[in-house]
Amino acid sequence: MKEPLALHRKSANLLWQFSYFKFLLSLFIFHTFKPISLSIFSKGDTLTWQLQLLFYGSSFFGGIILFKTLLLLSKSNLSVRKYFHIPARKSATNAIQFGGLPLALTLWLSCFALSFVPHLPESWQSLIHVFLMTSPLVILYGYLDDKYEIRPIFKLFFQFTVILWASLKYSWLIYPENSAVFFLVTSFVGMGVLNGANLLDGLDTLTIKVHTVSFATFIAFGVWTANPFLSIVSAIFLFSLWSFFPFNKEPARIHLGEIGGPFLGFSQLLLACGFFLDQKVSATTSHFNAYCLAILPLTLPMIELSISFLRRLYNKKSPFSGDKLHVHHLLCHYFGHTPSRAASLMGLTYGATVLVTFSLCMFAIPFFIVFAIQVLIQSSLYFWVGKKHWKGSDTLEISARSLFDYIRKKDVTILEASVFDSFEFQILREEEVEHKLHAQNHQDGELNPEVELDDSSDDADKSGRDAA
Repeated sequence: MKEPLALHRKSANLLWQFSYFKFLLSLFIFHTFKPISLSIFSKGDTLTWQLQLLFYGSSFFGGIILFKTLLLLSKSNLSVRKYFHIPARKSATNAIQFGGLPLALTLWLSCFALSFVPHLPESWQSLIHVFLMTSPLVILYGYLDDKYEIRPIFKLFFQFTVILWASLKYSWLIYPENSAVFFLVTSFVGMGVLNGANLLDGLDTLTIKVHTVSFATFIAFGVWTANPFLSIVSAIFLFSLWSFFPFNKEPARIHLGEIGGPFLGFSQLLLACGFFLDQKVSATTSHFNAYCLAILPLTLPMIELSISFLRRLYNKKSPFSGDKLHVHHLLCHYFGHTPSRAASLMGLTYGATVLVTFSLCMFAIPFFIVFAIQVLIQSSLYFWVGKKHWKGSDTLEISARSLFDYIRKKDVTILEASVFDSFEFQILREEEVEHKLHAQNHQDGELNPEVELDDSSDDADKSGRDAA
């Protein structure tokens, strides 16, 4: 009786996943690509619907070819196999951890081909050139981390370098009249998106479903604001991302590793900058409102990173230490969802919150309020799911004094190793420590009895003097 029931559940799960992606594909074909093609064709540009379909198809099938090539290289006996075969450290399906390279190459080559399209707006051409110039550094440090597990400080150095470099270029192109402010804000957002997107790559297909919502939001922004090139670039990125699904669906054969998530976050920073630039040129709203709307699709990675850091600090751990307390892990371990279903639940919830907040833009609500509502909803959902699981045995007391003591530098004496002949570590329970201290004190008393005698004689003399 159990076997047919399990088969029924498995069939229902597969049917639900297929229907979900079939619905997404149909939605984008009928409600996005046709309006984009008609709007561009009506403006007399050369990027016709035939050329768009060529870009979409090349991104999707080109990505599949690159992922398949990676699998073949990892299983071959060629000498280059050692450069491409990186087993996933925590995989139960013997997956390889290098899927970020084919995905990044697909996105990069798509932008490279798009830069040669005639009549591409000069603003978008400049932004794409910045992306093409700076993004290879993300691939470089991601490969080094996947292959050799570099130290976090060096990884952070690479991230700062690529984000500061890109933000500096974007600020000169987009906001030259106040480039310093734009540089600082974009650097902060870029670091949050780069690392937050990496943290969201914790389950099979989670990255695909979450970033599908982000790219779809940028497509909707392009249609809503009559900015077809934003929708086209976002759709190209989306098709490149979907090419990863056959290789990452449960059970996964390929994981993204340290390249894929940060590269997707970096590509969404390009879309946010392009949307802000178009809004700034059109002057339909204030610059502050336009920037808040531009980073609306980037809220989930930034919230993921912020809450993860605060959670670890609250439990007196390093904010850079890993854990299994992310919401997507809790949905699997404590709520009984499969990885695929937990990923779908997060993607649909994220899509629903974005849809709600995006609909508020139609009611003339200031965009910074819409952004604040989006952050509030997503943060509340995070705390609702994980609050009771995040409190450990030793937590930080929330007070001004305790926070100051936690961040204050402690006095530490560093001893040279050369002064010791040998040393050893011994782990003891609390009662064993007390027993050893008691025995040590008793031994010291037996070795120095004269100290006690001297003390007693001094007390006798003192009492005699007091009596006299």
